[in-house]
Amino acid sequence: MRFPGCRFAFAIFILVTFSIVPANGQDQKLPADRLLTDVVYTSNDTLKADFHFPQNYKQQKNPVIIFVSAGDFRKIDHYVNWAAFFVADGFIGITYNSNRDHAAKNLDELVNFISKNSAKYFIDDQQVSICAGSGMVPIGLPFANENSSIKAALFFYGFADIQHFRVDLPVLLVRSGLDNNSLNKRLDTLAFRALEANAAYTVFNFNSAVHGFEGGEDLVTKFVLQSAVDFLKTNLKKPVQDRFSQKQNEIVAVREMYHGNWNAALTAFQEALKNNPGDNETERQMANVYIELKDYEHAIDAYNGSLAHGNWRKGEIAVKKCLAYAALNNSEAAVAEMRILKRIGWFDESSYAGNNIFKNVVGSQAYKKFITEK
Repeated sequence: MRFPGCRFAFAIFILVTFSIVPANGQDQKLPADRLLTDVVYTSNDTLKADFHFPQNYKQQKNPVIIFVSAGDFRKIDHYVNWAAFFVADGFIGITYNSNRDHAAKNLDELVNFISKNSAKYFIDDQQVSICAGSGMVPIGLPFANENSSIKAALFFYGFADIQHFRVDLPVLLVRSGLDNNSLNKRLDTLAFRALEANAAYTVFNFNSAVHGFEGGEDLVTKFVLQSAVDFLKTNLKKPVQDRFSQKQNEIVAVREMYHGNWNAALTAFQEALKNNPGDNETERQMANVYIELKDYEHAIDAYNGSLAHGNWRKGEIAVKKCLAYAALNNSEAAVAEMRILKRIGWFDESSYAGNNIFKNVVGSQAYKKFITEK
């Protein structure tokens, strides 16, 4: 069975039409006692939302998913069926109407309403997510990226031009491989920029799907849709959310390393170690930054701390320490690191002979003795 599709304008003003069939047979209307309609979420009594509740919703706080709209999408089967699909997995699904010219502002008003009335509607305000597709992505993505009340998001076959990315917002970006090439190129640019920013983006390329693929009843379509639900259920959990805050400095530091911003990376790593002293991988990465800054003594100290705290990357650390000691003209210490490399099968004489950085080391008695050792 298929449901009527909905029409809305895409960001580049292409009209798209699609239909949706909820997977796993979730095509039944909610009982009246689990559908709350016409909830006024603005003070002027003109904008309203429909709340779709899961079974036994009064027994606990429930995660929420808001389906981003620009207009009144509450009666459109596409959005009603999406809500029913998520309700089957324990979410409160919210559809609503908004002013097309103030869609982002209205979305903000709805999120604020949810936060203020979370107890009344059995909402877990720490598990609020949004879903947007196609032409709604330019509204939903910038909003979620700037609003910390949104803890996770789904974006289907759409893009938005944003300048920076939250590192604590898990996003599932679903790409339709048979979609318009110009759209996908812009979506790909968004995905690549998110990865460059070390943002928590997961890109799902459904390469045999067209724009608005949700109406398919095949196993792969159902798998993609259920994967979207599972993505939210996992990433909205408190331990996962806590991990973002616990690892925020490291995430930022590695992002800055990626772009060669060494001083910013160093500052972030130093903050990370204040919060989690003795983290051996943070120490190793910070040492790598010191190498780039040519602060070799601090690099060696950080590498030694990393090893003392159990870092398993002994070969990589020995390579870097060898370089640092060579830069400090400490040939004996550099050779000691070479012995470690030789012991684990990483030593290659050609890496050092003829390399100007290691000129003094290679010319030293310590190296000449080492190279003849069996």
